[in-house]
Amino acid sequence: MNIKAYAKFNLSLDVKDKRSDGYHEISSLMQEISVCDDISILVKNAKNGNEVGIRCSDPEVPCDERNTCHKAVFAFFSCFGIKDKLVKITIKKGIPVRSGLGGGSSDAAAVINALNKILKIDAPADVLEKIALEVGADVPFFIRGGMQRADGIGEKLTPVTCNFRPYFVVAVPDKGASTEEVYRIFDGAEHPRTDGTSKILHAMSFDLNPYDFLSNSLFPAAVEAVPEIGDAFEKLSATSTMVNMTGSGSAVYAVYETYSQAFEILQKYKKEFAFISACVCVDREKTPKQQNLSK
Repeated sequence: MNIKAYAKFNLSLDVKDKRSDGYHEISSLMQEISVCDDISILVKNAKNGNEVGIRCSDPEVPCDERNTCHKAVFAFFSCFGIKDKLVKITIKKGIPVRSGLGGGSSDAAAVINALNKILKIDAPADVLEKIALEVGADVPFFIRGGMQRADGIGEKLTPVTCNFRPYFVVAVPDKGASTEEVYRIFDGAEHPRTDGTSKILHAMSFDLNPYDFLSNSLFPAAVEAVPEIGDAFEKLSATSTMVNMTGSGSAVYAVYETYSQAFEILQKYKKEFAFISACVCVDREKTPKQQNLSK
């Protein structure tokens, strides 16, 4: 089976208290976007327990038990008591690593969804989301994708309907951001409480453009960790009033009303970043070809 694992943007990210297990409570509005990894998955019978083999086009991505897809397979098999299966997974990376775009989490969710179909388990989404949470806090979001509000550590999800369908340019600087380092800097400084998620949802209730209210409470810490993030933000801010960092960085994105605007910026900056792409919101009811934009 061949599947797409789509990236995400955080329209808002409000980081709250740190829990005893090391996770932070958050509130965020997330949107699935058309930048994606391509994954192929093959399941065969095995004789001596379950096995997973992973190949990836990006040498920076581990292909052993540290890989989120590996964790996803064993979490899925454990939940449903599945034994003696060989799973072969090939990942063609289109989502940059250490970018805050959720590539590893999306890959894991795509594998969980695929196994549910291949093995004809037909488990509902809420069950798959519980399995996904065993792999990582962001993984449950990608089971259904679209636009959702995420609370808790990211596992409390509420679907959100949005009528706005803009175009984006997402840029990633040469240096990636370490999530651990960004949160370490964040935890070591005083921060005012932010409520960007509620502000966006309030604006949407009046049919206002949610992309006029973008926010990310990790942005100052991320810029301290990787100054190139601030440089990317400034460059895109010269082209749009709607700019934000996603996750803990290092990806920064800008919002445009038309494809021609996004494509113009893509061409202008295509040699200045390690990765740059034009993209759109994902509608899973459409085919991948209807959602791809030029890189």
